[in-house]
This record gives sequence, C-alpha cells and structure tokens, in this order.
Amino acid sequence: MAEPIVFTNRKIAEWDSDLIIEDSGIPLTLVGRNKETTQICITVDKNNFYSFESFERAGKSLSDVFDGEVSLDTSMRKSLLPDPQLVITLAGYYTLFKPLVKPLMAKVGEKIAEGIGEDIYGLSKKLLLKVAETIRITRNSMVPKNKVLLTIFEIPGDPYIELQIKTDSSSTVINSITDKKLAKIYQKVQDLKNKIDVSEIYFVYNTKGKWEITYLISKTGEIIGTKSCFAKRDKLLNRINLSPTKSFSVGATGVKYEKKPIPKTASRTK
Repeated sequence: MAEPIVFTNRKIAEWDSDLIIEDSGIPLTLVGRNKETTQICITVDKNNFYSFESFERAGKSLSDVFDGEVSLDTSMRKSLLPDPQLVITLAGYYTLFKPLVKPLMAKVGEKIAEGIGEDIYGLSKKLLLKVAETIRITRNSMVPKNKVLLTIFEIPGDPYIELQIKTDSSSTVINSITDKKLAKIYQKVQDLKNKIDVSEIYFVYNTKGKWEITYLISKTGEIIGTKSCFAKRDKLLNRINLSPTKSFSVGATGVKYEKKPIPKTASRTK
C-alpha cells in the first residue's frame, strides 16, 4: 500500500507570507516535464465518451479545426466515468506567452528571444479561435453532462507551466487567456524565477476571474504552495491517518515506514 509523502521541514517563504515551503532536508533531483512538442497536442479520456464512435467523431472534428496539424492523444484515469477533462499541450513556452506579452516586454525593454519569428504574432488570435472551437466540440461530446469541464493548458519549457480552468463556457476560457492576463502570469513566473529555481508551476483560474498560483516545485525538490492549498492537503492526509484501513508501507528493502503527525505551519515560522 502506497503512503503519501509528507516532508517534515516546513516554513513560511521569506519573500511571500502567503506561501509555504516544504522540503525533505536534503536536496532532491527532480525529473521535470519540460519536453517540448513540435505541434499542439490534445489529450482526452476515452471514458468521457458514450461510445468509440463518438470518440472517433470528436477526434475527426478536432483534427479538422487544426487542419490536421495537431497531435491527438488519449488518457485513462482511474474511474469508469471520470469528470470531463481536456488537456491542451501547447508547442512550447513562446507559442503562447511571447506573442501575447510582446507589448509588455517592449515597455520594460526586454528583447525578444532569438529565433522567434515575427510571423508567430499573427498566429496567436487564430490559436485562440481554435481553442474555443476545441472546447465547444469536447464539451458537446463528453459525458457526464452534469459535470463541469476541466480544461488544462500545458506549457512545456523551463519552467513547465500548467493552467487549469473549470467551466463549460468556451468564451470564459478565451477570456482567461487574454494578453493582459497571460502577461500577469508571465510576470509572476519571472518574479518567482528570481527567487527560486522553478521546475514546475501550477495556476488555477478562480471565481473572481483571476489566475492564482496553487503550488510549484523547485529543481531541488522543494514544494511551495499557498496556505489554502496546504490546508486542503493536510485535511486530506489527516483523514487518511484516521482511516480504519490505514497500515504500514513496505519499501523495496523491506523497511517499514511509520506515520508521523503532519507538521504545524505555525511552529515553523520562527
């Protein structure tokens, strides 16, 4: 039986009082997810379709939206009828961010990275229209209908960035990735990179129409997240610890690992 890992070292980030840093006490090597793709990839779960024929029709429609220049993939989550989910992996960091934050970078005097052609800037608006149509097709094709669609944007690169938005409205998704909102994400990522060596960073679109960071992972294995994010995880782990089915884990060497209480944030802020 697998056990959740809880690092014992926990403290408030010196540069942001709303963020908590948790680590194991020793540097860890993290295998990142920075593999860049040559084209946009759309991933769906086959279990979100009534039939294989429905799945094939949706795949054909999605391919037509991108004129065949898209990679279609499938995933299998651990549920017979999982909540509808759409994953859109963009073809690299610059595909989404650089075109839309160009005005911002011009103001602060930042140079556009070499090798990024001017023609890419004219493609950004077309990309948004294709994303909107992708959401419409998947929402109409997926089940269950009484569950809200979760759209995940994966942006490969250094760092890997993930944006999560839960809505059935394609217009809401498009409004969430306007140039101004993406510019704010870009600036937040740059600010964090100046403070810590970020490997992966995750954002969620809240009910106020803003992107907020949930957590990030450093290249040395530190987990950094908001207080609310850690509170939710601690509550879940406490429920697991109180479960009557709890047991010991046996590792590859046969060593048993004993559960320990989750460290309190307050005691680590001194």
